[in-house]
Amino acid sequence: MDKVALSFSTNAKLEKLIGRELITNNIIAIFELIKNSYDAFAHNAIVSFEGFDISSKDLGKVRHSERVISNVDSRIIIKDDGVGMSFEEVKTKWMEIGTTSKENTYIEKSLYSSEDKRVINGEKGIGRFGADKLGSLLRLISVGADGYEKTTLEIDWNKFDDHEKKIQDIDFDCYVERCTIPQKTGLTLEISLLRDKWTIADIVKLKNHLKKLISPFAQEQERFQIYLEYSKNDIERIVNDSFEYATTGIIANIDQYGLMKYEIYTALESECKEIKLVPPGFGPLKLQILYMDKAAKNAFTRRTGTTTKDYGNIKVFRDDFRVLPYGEKENDWLGIDNKHAQGAFRTFGTRDLVGYVQISKIDNPILKYFVKYRTDLLIFTVSTIIRHF
Repeated sequence: MDKVALSFSTNAKLEKLIGRELITNNIIAIFELIKNSYDAFAHNAIVSFEGFDISSKDLGKVRHSERVISNVDSRIIIKDDGVGMSFEEVKTKWMEIGTTSKENTYIEKSLYSSEDKRVINGEKGIGRFGADKLGSLLRLISVGADGYEKTTLEIDWNKFDDHEKKIQDIDFDCYVERCTIPQKTGLTLEISLLRDKWTIADIVKLKNHLKKLISPFAQEQERFQIYLEYSKNDIERIVNDSFEYATTGIIANIDQYGLMKYEIYTALESECKEIKLVPPGFGPLKLQILYMDKAAKNAFTRRTGTTTKDYGNIKVFRDDFRVLPYGEKENDWLGIDNKHAQGAFRTFGTRDLVGYVQISKIDNPILKYFVKYRTDLLIFTVSTIIRHF
């Protein structure tokens, strides 16, 4: 019997499987790319719609929402001011599919500030393929941490449609420039030959989803900001202001030992209490849940362009970003409507409550994924809090 060593090879089709086919829509594609900006310690990420026939004033024109605003020359540009990559980092990290450079990296320190600590979100190493979902061509421009090296990489994603080739046999042009004057560090992604026609409704949907995906904590919004640029003088900052419409709610903090300190408040009064719960298996937790009466729901719809029912209910955030699909429109992960029907929560249904639950990998390093027993503990804990509401 002869012994022969075999290894897997990678067909060019793999790129499509983890790009266009895995990333289901343009909104998720843009968000995956924005998460990479956050991981690079950017303070600002700007999504520009170059060559689009749109202004911020158009977003409220419901009658024209299906009007196509893109054309063959339109581009989507995502630019950040984070710690850019050097040529070597582009070559060894960005160009490596499923790179381990972010794996098990829970807290990174910015090169510029020891106070800026962030939990790395892009662990799988495939978020960059969101660019392929958006358009056929990508120009990546990166200025490394020292500001003196500028790397430009040009990618034609359609090259991967040749399934007679191996993925490692497909080359792209890359240019490296040494700058005599230091440049601002950061990354720019210029995406052209867009695969889909964009409408006003698509921009509105993107804007509303970005609002929901950003952490509701004000101090974290200041640390990382997202902007939509419609033209040179028409730029809009994305802010999660979902909780400005209600005057009745509960704010709670639970430590790792199960001690819950909470405040129930209305427009006229507030009451602070503390109780002992079962120690959570997911580390410390903090949350805010708001009761939306008719006036609050109407104000919410006017400001966000969506109803509380369509917005969702109580969402889960792991550090600065959403954990999907918890709290989405049809995701009643706490069973609130079922308990409401049984009389457990006599006045609350999912359309009456909005809020967030914040957990962290920093305080619980083993919380890498939502395994079932931790999810059950979280449901039990939050349901207990709602009963006190």
